[in-house]
Amino acid sequence: MSHSSGRSGPGWLPPPRAGLAVAPAAVTPVWPTPQSVVLPRPGGFPLPARVALVTGRGADRAAVGLVHAVLRAVGVEVLPEGRHADTVVHLGDDAPQDPTGRVLAELGVRGPEGLPAGGYVLATGTGGGGVRHLVLHGVDPAGAFYAAQSLRQLLGVGPDGRGPAVSDGTAGLPWIEIRDWPDVALRGTIEGFYGAPWSHRDRLDHLDFLGRTKQNAYVYSPKDDPYLRERWRDRYPEDWLGPLRALVERARANHVEFTYALSPGLTVCYSLPADLRALLDKFQVMWDLGVRSFAVPLDDVPIDRFPHEEDAPRFGAGEAALGLAQSHLLNEVKRAFIDTHPGAHPLQMVPTAYASVRDRPYKQALREHLDPGIVVEWTGEGVVAPLVSAEQARAAMATYGHQVLLWDNYPTNDYVTSRLLLGPYTGRDAGAARLLAGITANPMNQEAPSRIALFTSAGFGWNADAYDAEAALDAAVADLGGSAASALRVLVDNSRSCELSPTESPALTALVDAFWAGWDGAVDLGAAARDLDLYFQRMTRVPHGLAREPGLVAFVEQAGPWIGKLAAYGRAGRTAVRTLLAVRAGDRPHAEREARALGRQRRALDAIVQQVAVGVMDPFLDRVAKEAASAR
Repeated sequence: MSHSSGRSGPGWLPPPRAGLAVAPAAVTPVWPTPQSVVLPRPGGFPLPARVALVTGRGADRAAVGLVHAVLRAVGVEVLPEGRHADTVVHLGDDAPQDPTGRVLAELGVRGPEGLPAGGYVLATGTGGGGVRHLVLHGVDPAGAFYAAQSLRQLLGVGPDGRGPAVSDGTAGLPWIEIRDWPDVALRGTIEGFYGAPWSHRDRLDHLDFLGRTKQNAYVYSPKDDPYLRERWRDRYPEDWLGPLRALVERARANHVEFTYALSPGLTVCYSLPADLRALLDKFQVMWDLGVRSFAVPLDDVPIDRFPHEEDAPRFGAGEAALGLAQSHLLNEVKRAFIDTHPGAHPLQMVPTAYASVRDRPYKQALREHLDPGIVVEWTGEGVVAPLVSAEQARAAMATYGHQVLLWDNYPTNDYVTSRLLLGPYTGRDAGAARLLAGITANPMNQEAPSRIALFTSAGFGWNADAYDAEAALDAAVADLGGSAASALRVLVDNSRSCELSPTESPALTALVDAFWAGWDGAVDLGAAARDLDLYFQRMTRVPHGLAREPGLVAFVEQAGPWIGKLAAYGRAGRTAVRTLLAVRAGDRPHAEREARALGRQRRALDAIVQQVAVGVMDPFLDRVAKEAASAR
């Protein structure tokens, strides 16, 4: 594995090996951090105004379309097939008779053979006759798609397809060889939160986000779909099937595994053949829509009793009996459906006791009776686990006796609805990533703001050893914020504390501490007040800054109350600074006017239930009020 140590910022380029030169610093970084990057020669690989594009037979349509869009965004024309060009772009995967591997061999670059699913090679070089080659070769179609995403980033094309429109031959990338693959087989999200659901538009946009961040798993388990839980036996009405089919098709286009999660636990009779039949029929409907991955969540139900007394004579009583009954049902689902449908992915289940590594009779029953081919989902040590270590992952696999997929309840905010959780994914051990069957993060009720944290978790799932939480957060803000990245950074920094990390408002906290040091005479109060006031001004300008970025329309709509509260805190903060400066100057009338204004602002702030800068702004304003009152 070849990656930089001691990196600063979100960049991926490693320090040069002996005799190699680093590519220009202006190169847009690839994210997630690639596993291996080699810079074989100094200088750049310019793209001319026209190139040829050669694709393998049956090349992935999404990857081909993305390469066309990326080249078009940087002003490069793709010549019609058969036209000669001095620069050729090659896109291929593992399809039979794909010629891309021969081009890599000509360049002396090892191909993607042997890489895990989703792996790829991206390389530039010069072949026979002086023809320059840009090669994107995936170990499979998903790998080709991910190679195209890396090309997009290398050429500076944003997630919305906007890029520097260059047609004079100055667009380009370094002479480079990237050999890349994911650490975790399944990486993505589970829409499993309580409260306000996502819209259909949210889900479609989310699947696009997963694809471009090289995530490949989406578990459909929204609580607003009554046909998943309360009415799980009932067939979907026809008007539901169209939107579901659209989600499945969008997932497929983005190389995302759409998992349909049916939750019968509240009312199922485990010994009733008709209930098994209803579950199988529901899965068949989804199979016909194109779904190939299925889950049966059995969480959030009583563990010590059955929904129907008819199950007790067959399975017994207590939590071990529930584990036995669930094993019976799931084994039948695997035997009658998964095993009879070629192409079906392993069945997943969410146990009733889904947290902790502590053994108990229920888990023992799963360990002894559940088919070993079924994957068990686990949330770590607690519903929201502050830490997930390799030792814990190993213990969970032993306790359940199965492969374990981490259902990670971050950044979900259904238990703290007044907050946006925008901090980076942290507290997860790289060793755990190598043991887990997958990682699916449970997002917030607000889809667009969820992407900040999910962008970072994508980086961990792809390359856990190279993962740096702060660098990942920098990359997320730059990628998602676009022209409003600086404004977005202020909101993120003041909305980041959570169960995974207590860090909140790091920049603001330092400025507030400096201000109080100045107030106490330890440093220059005037300079500290100016610095703090400038930051408060930045807070007041966040709404305007975010509103100007076209790519943040959904974000602004969904995060609006928090954005507004941040700006209101900024205005109150400026008033607070003026209040104490007037006190220190001995200008009592001015100080009293500002103190009254601050009181009005605080009453307005108290009426906004959403929270930002938790534990930072309110204590600051409290002390300002106290200091002002004591000076009267």
